[in-house]
Amino acid sequence: MRNRIPIKAAAAGAFWIFTFSAAPTLSQTSISQPVIEDGALASIWDGGIGAFDEALGYETCRNDGGSGCPSVSWSWVTASGRGQVFSGSWSNNNQHAGIFFKADTAVDLSNYASGSVDFEARVTSGSSGLSVKIDCIYPCTSGDIHLQ
Repeated sequence: MRNRIPIKAAAAGAFWIFTFSAAPTLSQTSISQPVIEDGALASIWDGGIGAFDEALGYETCRNDGGSGCPSVSWSWVTASGRGQVFSGSWSNNNQHAGIFFKADTAVDLSNYASGSVDFEARVTSGSSGLSVKIDCIYPCTSGDIHLQ
């Protein structure tokens, strides 16, 4: 599923987000900030990949493929015709869990405030009830955006 969500806040990390983009005005060209590019996490997200997990009291695991989280895991896989893609997997244990991409230092994405978040997600099995969320420095958040 291809998705485009209007950006409501500057983001320092997010779930399932691939590219922030802003439409050009008369005085600028189109800009974008990839989150994932060329089959890897873009270098600006130097905090790596992590997850929160209800099964751990909403504690997080980071940069371990999810081995520290009982409800969620992730890896890079090769997809036919696409190359390296990011893959997430959730346990069927009725626990809320999510994957995020993190910057250790806050990233000012205010230039994208009138733009959108563009990404593609493909559900290969299980529930297709995905949601995304863009968080700034607490308590700034977009809240959960449920995808259809």
